Amino acid sequence: MKSIKSKLLICVGLIVFIFSTILFYRTYTLITGNYENLTNQQLTLALNFDLAIREYVAENIRPIMFDLLPEGEFIPKTMSTSFVARHIFNKVRKQFPDYIIKFSADNPRNPVNLAGPEELKMIRYFNENPQKKVWTGEINLGKRPYFAKFSAMRMEESCLRCHGHPADAPKNLVETYGAEASFNLPLGKVVGLDTIAIPKEKVAALFFNETIKIFTLLGIGLLLLFISLVFVFKFVITDRLSKITEHFVHTEEQDGVVEIRPIEISGQDEITTLISNFNKLANRLNDYYILLEEKVEERTKELSRANEQLKNEIEERKQAEVMLKRSKNTLKSIFRSAPIGIGLVTHRIIEWTNDQFQQMVGYSMGELERKNARILYDSDEEYERTGFEIDSQIKKLGTGTVESQYRRRDGRIIDVLLRSAPINPSDLSEGRIFTVMDITHTKQMQEQLIRSERLAATGHLAASIAHEINSPLQAVTVMLGTLKIKYSDDETLSKQLELLKGAFRRIRDTVKNLLDLNRPGKEAKQSTNINLLIEKNVDLVRAHLKRNKIKVHLDLSSDMPEIYASPLKLNQCFLNLINNAVEAMTVTATQNNGPVGGMDTGGKISINTIHTKKNVIVKISDTGPGIPEKDLQYIFDPFFTRKKKMGMGVGLSICHGIISDHGGFITGENLPHGGVMMTITLPAT
Repeated sequence: MKSIKSKLLICVGLIVFIFSTILFYRTYTLITGNYENLTNQQLTLALNFDLAIREYVAENIRPIMFDLLPEGEFIPKTMSTSFVARHIFNKVRKQFPDYIIKFSADNPRNPVNLAGPEELKMIRYFNENPQKKVWTGEINLGKRPYFAKFSAMRMEESCLRCHGHPADAPKNLVETYGAEASFNLPLGKVVGLDTIAIPKEKVAALFFNETIKIFTLLGIGLLLLFISLVFVFKFVITDRLSKITEHFVHTEEQDGVVEIRPIEISGQDEITTLISNFNKLANRLNDYYILLEEKVEERTKELSRANEQLKNEIEERKQAEVMLKRSKNTLKSIFRSAPIGIGLVTHRIIEWTNDQFQQMVGYSMGELERKNARILYDSDEEYERTGFEIDSQIKKLGTGTVESQYRRRDGRIIDVLLRSAPINPSDLSEGRIFTVMDITHTKQMQEQLIRSERLAATGHLAASIAHEINSPLQAVTVMLGTLKIKYSDDETLSKQLELLKGAFRRIRDTVKNLLDLNRPGKEAKQSTNINLLIEKNVDLVRAHLKRNKIKVHLDLSSDMPEIYASPLKLNQCFLNLINNAVEAMTVTATQNNGPVGGMDTGGKISINTIHTKKNVIVKISDTGPGIPEKDLQYIFDPFFTRKKKMGMGVGLSICHGIISDHGGFITGENLPHGGVMMTITLPAT
């Protein structure tokens, strides 16, 4: 651990360092700014001198010379602003040989004034920016960096006499410099530049020398400040604190219990006050120590008695922990081996479930933990209903039982029997234990039993109806045959009698279908090609489909195996399903005020076949309105129909019986985008 002396030294050094850094930086920026300002002032002063010389020559000397000289005479030494300015500054440059004072042009009369590459760039800059008059900054002239100032001289009315057309210029001016250079310049164009440039290294050298001097003085001053602060802290604080520390260390190194002696330090500051209070506290501690010795002896006897009692309690607790661990392991074994799902929920948040529950719903513990039980339900309504039923029963009976449905992770719906009870009936926040049984198979068996009982009752009813109908029907049919023979010459009556016979035949067929609901088919089964049966049925109703503007799309597997079945019965089944699809789409179009009476009703029927190793599958779908979800479970029940006046509700029951007689099954479902898909699954062999 660092001493307070070291810490103070580091703090003082850090403060001085930060202060000196700020001071040096501020000094550097001030020096830099001053030198930049001085350099700019020098450039501005030189440029203004140059411009003033030009202005004086142009406004004062030149007019006088034109008046004194004959017409056409021009003396550059007295009348050319560039000539006069250059010769004056050439004398000045003897004292500043590295400085550049120059008039530059891109096509000068005097080659001395020819602009270099960087000066040409500046001429283009001023031509492209006519509002600019002066440019100041750093620039390379040749290969040497300079601080430079450029002033643009633009063509004005007063300049046209010498820089306009050669014919208007003084004669001896043209003879001296020729008729090409610096003539025919338009107004506003840059004639040339006045250039003032100071070498950058000259400025940098002056700046560096001055900076070294100033920084040296600052460094010496800061060093003296640091040394002064160190001596002040040493004599006022750290030496006195060291004496206090040595006293504490000496006292702590003594063996056993020693008397705390007072510290003697003179002064009238805070440290002296601290030591005075310490000495008073030391005297009180010495008194308390004597009293404490007596108390310790007394407490030691009490602790010995308490220690013995604690040993007995620890032994009892160890035995309780062993029994608790055994009970916990037993409970875990029961949960793991239980054939039903078990779990814990708090305010319907899942805390824990056993393996059987996870297998039942298809979720892992990681996917269920801390999730709301809503994840298990297919709808908000079922989630709310189940919770309400459970809560109501728990409030009345202490436990709750309800049948519900879960949606597994794979999307399959299962029926479950849910039981729940609170861990602590007086505090429901401690959670509830629940058990779940999968009763899907049981429900299916119940539904099959109910359906079988319905079919049996339907069979008895159909037999009675058939007996009551067939007897008078046979008599009526015989009478119609006799009447047809008797009045065979009456063509109109014969046709009407034939229509009546057809109607009675349909009644007979309906009665036969009723009997077939509960009676296996007697038609012989044979090797049958499903694809051929479907194609024949589609051809059979093609005119009916065309009349209702319904399209049929066939997607039949090319390698479909033959199955052992009754072609007649399967034809009846396929024809029923196709007609149902046509009726659904036709009735929908009529109810929606669509075209009727042979007009375009629209719609599409899709039939496709696939096969697996064990099964042959036929799917028939349409684009109709679909079946209400509440009716899907009843569509194969006898006499169930939503067609009002159309149909008796036995078509799908007959199809179900035909497929069941072939060892298969048939299902119906609504498609996501509308319509119904009927799926027939038959054994492949």
